[in-house]
This record gives sequence, structure tokens and C-alpha cells, in this order.
Amino acid sequence: MKKLDRFIDAFSAILCKIAAVILCVMLLAVVVNVIGRRLFHFTIGGIIELVQYGMLTVMCLIMIRTTYSGGHIAVSVVTEKLPKSASKVIGVLALLFAAALVGTASYVSFKYVPINYASKLTTDYYHIPYYLVYLAVGLGLGSSALTFVYNAAAIVFPVNRQSGGAES
Repeated sequence: MKKLDRFIDAFSAILCKIAAVILCVMLLAVVVNVIGRRLFHFTIGGIIELVQYGMLTVMCLIMIRTTYSGGHIAVSVVTEKLPKSASKVIGVLALLFAAALVGTASYVSFKYVPINYASKLTTDYYHIPYYLVYLAVGLGLGSSALTFVYNAAAIVFPVNRQSGGAES
């Protein structure tokens, strides 16, 4: 489990760095657009398209890190009143249910990659191929689904996390 733990930590860190670059490009574009509109009366064409697809991609790429580190919102009002064994069972079931939902969304996203690649569909302004967006979304969601399963296994078989991951 320790090798898998190190792999998830490294892989999620790489996806976070890619997401950070995309976020910085979006931030810079929005700042330039706002300043340009106020001072020079010009706007960057397609800024809404850039922000929409950029935020979707960033959100999906950072999901694995959030899932891995336990940074998602968890409501423990009910489970903290239960015996420890019942709390663990509910925790494992909740993680597996989340993995099934996110995994299904990943499957649907990956299903559209070859369709959009073959059709050569692109966004309106910047002509970003849609298959790249579907690929990034599928990658982020799929890796998060696997991390949910990993976190469920870590509850059953506790492991010391490399980067201060989720508590078991």
C-alpha cells in the first residue's frame, strides 16, 4: 500500500501543478481583460469560453488531491455518535458509493473522447478541441474514483499517508 500511496501522492501533485498553470493563465487573462476594458476600452475575445472550460478542467484535475487528502466536506454529526466499528462501515460504504458515482461520470466523459476526436468539434472562439476537455474531466474524475476506493481500503487496512492524507 505504501507504493500506491506514494504514486497517488505524486500523481495528484502533478495534476495540481497542471491545474495551477491553467488557473494562473485564466487569472492573468481575466485581470488583463478587466484592466483593458476599464483603461483602454478593449476586451479579450472568448474570455468567457476560456474561463468556463478552464474552471471545469481545474476542478476535475484537483479533485484527486482533495479526495486523497480528505479535504472534501464530510458531515460526521451522525457517525461520531455511533460505535467505532459502525462508523467505519458507514465510512467505507459512503466512499464506495462516491467512487461509483464519480467513476460513472468519468466513464461517460471518456466515452465522448473518441466521438469528439473523430468529429473534430472545437470550442467557438479559441477552437480548443472538445476531446481534450472530456479527456481532462475523465482523467480527474476517474483518478478521484480510484482514490475514493483507496481511501475506503485505507480505513479497512490503515496506512500512514505520505502527505498528511485523510484520517482513517
